[in-house]
Amino acid sequence: MNGPCIYDDDFSKLRPKLIEADLVAFVSPMYYFGFSSQLKRVIDRFYAINGQIKGASKKAVFMMAYADTSKSEAEAMTAHYKTLIKYLGWKDAGMVIAPGVWTAGSIKNTKYGEDAYKLGKSI
Repeated sequence: MNGPCIYDDDFSKLRPKLIEADLVAFVSPMYYFGFSSQLKRVIDRFYAINGQIKGASKKAVFMMAYADTSKSEAEAMTAHYKTLIKYLGWKDAGMVIAPGVWTAGSIKNTKYGEDAYKLGKSI
């Protein structure tokens, strides 16, 4: 914890940027009621820099898409995100949750693109 990482991978390049960032965007489709494995792997690597990012004056945003249309299906991921940023002491700057996005192009003619744009403009 809080030392050099033994793995020499892409996180080595991300690590200093994550420490310096004012805002971190968590973006993932829902995969079986959770984050994608790629995003979860990055979050798990936060442990190595916990002392440098916990309590930092950072903001976070969360964007997710999922195929189902039930709002309750998104609760596990939104709860995970909220718990994570609460633990880290970061401020939530907004969320865009996009249900009903299953196939390529299904996001067209929805409000989610505009919601994401507005979120970006607000930060």
